[in-house]
Amino acid sequence: MRSSLACVFAITATLGVAGCGGKGGGANEPSGASLQVTSIEPTSAAPTGGVPLVVHGRGFMAESRAIQVYIGDQPANVLSVDSDTDLQVEVPPGEAGKTVDVKLVFEPGGEIKLARAFTFTPAP
Repeated sequence: MRSSLACVFAITATLGVAGCGGKGGGANEPSGASLQVTSIEPTSAAPTGGVPLVVHGRGFMAESRAIQVYIGDQPANVLSVDSDTDLQVEVPPGEAGKTVDVKLVFEPGGEIKLARAFTFTPAP
């Protein structure tokens, strides 16, 4: 089942914060929520952006949620929520050779940060 999702660019003080390090992310969960992100793929792309990135986890469709994804400081376009365990975003442009955090903000639900989880490949 595939559904479109409106994106929200709002971070409030009521959001819980969870963190995790390592390439490709790892299991982490906002406090008091059943949300979890287990991995992302791919973990790198050209700095021009525009490629799809799949976020794997759970709880994405457990309730109606607005989802915003950031790769580095740039918002990524949420393309679809394909299931309760997968969502797709479009990677925004970034700086060649730079490794950045991937942050997902779920409203309601909280925030999940994957520290240094995505790399913009160096220019040839």
